[in-house]
Amino acid sequence: MPTPHRPLTADDRTDILALTSRYAHALDRHEWHRLESVFAPDARMEFAGLPPETGPAAIAAVCARALEPLEASQHLVGSPLLETLGDSVTVSSYFHAQHVRTVDGRTAIFTVAGTYDDLVERRPEGWLISLRRQSVSWQAGDPRVLG
Repeated sequence: MPTPHRPLTADDRTDILALTSRYAHALDRHEWHRLESVFAPDARMEFAGLPPETGPAAIAAVCARALEPLEASQHLVGSPLLETLGDSVTVSSYFHAQHVRTVDGRTAIFTVAGTYDDLVERRPEGWLISLRRQSVSWQAGDPRVLG
């Protein structure tokens, strides 16, 4: 018999949606410990075009290598769709990420947009991302910005 879906409270929804915001803010502020805090200890991140990473520290390290050389970045995450699966929730959100760096003496921008598909689980320490899949829908600008 399937596990009955436990309804999400308003607080659950707020906490889950805050994860996506904390992720984006931590990326752009280079707050790698804060970034780690949104992921479960056994979390897996499947970056588009890169090998998957497991664990908050490994996920943060990949993000740091990509973003620390930049002069700025801005990750916007929105339009989240939540679906309850017992004590876990799937969250599908669009992302729009702008990356800025000087290339050949000029300010260059590279934009990447797509979807984050997450599995978020209720853990003793609260809601955490246990799986994040990044899918890229489109890119524009100078890809040299990301190296």
